[in-house]
Amino acid sequence: MRAIPIIGVAAILFDERRRVLLLLRENKPDIAFPDHWTLVGGHVRPGETPDRAMEREMREEIGLVPRVWPWLCYNRLDPPNTWVRQHLYYGFLHHDADIRLGEEIAYRWVPIRHLNRYRIGFRFDEPIVLLWRAQPWLAS
Repeated sequence: MRAIPIIGVAAILFDERRRVLLLLRENKPDIAFPDHWTLVGGHVRPGETPDRAMEREMREEIGLVPRVWPWLCYNRLDPPNTWVRQHLYYGFLHHDADIRLGEEIAYRWVPIRHLNRYRIGFRFDEPIVLLWRAQPWLAS
């Protein structure tokens, strides 16, 4: 069976304490990574740029569009057979910002050292830690 290609976008959002924003996905068997924590993000629609898709996804999922910067683009294979060209962004959001969840069921600000306590979907824990280690100013 041939893999299905899609383009994904996600934002690693930090608060002023350098915690990362995670969103909890519903526990539905028909979605990818049910009952897992993930980043704000989703898929790029036909005719949409990754930047515009990221803005739309933030608006839909948290009701806010903070400034984000492109950081990393890579390919990954999601089960059972989806190739994802993943565009990652990073940005900042105050911890008491007026987050209004759209698609996910909960959110939490998580210290990087506690990521291993969460079931992270789409293997996003790896690039979160990579960004943290690659940008020493985040730890200050």
